[in-house]
Amino acid sequence: TTIDRSRAVFDLRQIAAYQGTVSGQFVVNGRGGLSVGGDLVLAGLAMQPLLIDLGGYDRLIGNGDLRLKFLGVGNSIDAIMRSFSGSGSVSLGKGELRGLDLAGMLRTLDTGYVGAGQKTIFETVSASFVIDKGVLTNNDMVFKAPYVTASGNGAVNLGARTLDYRLRPVALAAVDGSGGVMVPLLITGTWANPKFRLDLEALARERFEEQAKELEARAKAEAAAAEARARVELARKAEQELGIVRQNGESLEDAARRRAQEAIDAEAGRLLERLLGGGN
Repeated sequence: TTIDRSRAVFDLRQIAAYQGTVSGQFVVNGRGGLSVGGDLVLAGLAMQPLLIDLGGYDRLIGNGDLRLKFLGVGNSIDAIMRSFSGSGSVSLGKGELRGLDLAGMLRTLDTGYVGAGQKTIFETVSASFVIDKGVLTNNDMVFKAPYVTASGNGAVNLGARTLDYRLRPVALAAVDGSGGVMVPLLITGTWANPKFRLDLEALARERFEEQAKELEARAKAEAAAAEARARVELARKAEQELGIVRQNGESLEDAARRRAQEAIDAEAGRLLERLLGGGN
C-alpha cells in the first residue's frame, strides 16, 4: 500500500478470496472528496458468496473469471454505486441458475417455471460490459446449457439494484444450433425479486417479419424465373421469326445488333452491285 496526500494505492499481488484469487490495483482517493477505482483480475471466484456480499444476490452458483476496470465518486456507498463507470468481462464455467427453469418455460410457454425449486444447469456463460453513471450494459451475453442456448442484452442498474434484460433462449435445438423453440424472455424488476415475462408479442412480430422476408424472397425468385422464361421465349421468337441466332457468349441484344448490321451490310452490298451493274 502506498499513501500520498490522502490517496491510497493498493497493489494486489495475489489475494485468496471466494475460493479464487484477486490481483491488480485498487485506489482510494480522498483528495477533495472520495473516489474509488481499480483494475482487477478475479480468477476462479465462487460467484454465489461474492454476489451475496456485493448485492444480496444468491441465485447464481458457479466459479468464474472477471476482469474489471472501474471508477466511482461520492461520499456514500449509494452515491458511489450510482456514479460508477468502467468496463469488464466475465466468464463462468459449469454452474447453476436458481429460481428459473429455462427449458421448462420454453417447452410449455409458461412462466410458472420460476420460483423455489426451479433451476437451470449451464455449461458456460460469457459476456462483456461497460458501466456508465452506475448502469452496467451488455449486448453480447452467451449462455450454453445441455438443453438450452441463449443470447442476451440489457442493463443492470447498480445504484437502484434493478434489472432490465432481454434473453433470447433456444430450447431443444439441433446439434448444429438450428431449429428449436425460441421465445424472448424479459427480466425486469429488482435484484432481490426479478420478474420474468415471455415476450410473445415480440415473438409474433419476429415471425411475421420472417414470413414477410420469405415471401419477398419467394416473389423475387419467381420474378427472376419469369424473366428468365420470357428471355428464352423472346430468343426463340427472334430466331424463328427474325433469324437472330446468338453466338457463344453473346447476349440477345448483341445478337440483334449484329444481325441488324449484317442486314444493313448485305443491303448496302446489293445496292452497290446494282449501281455498278447499271453503270456498265
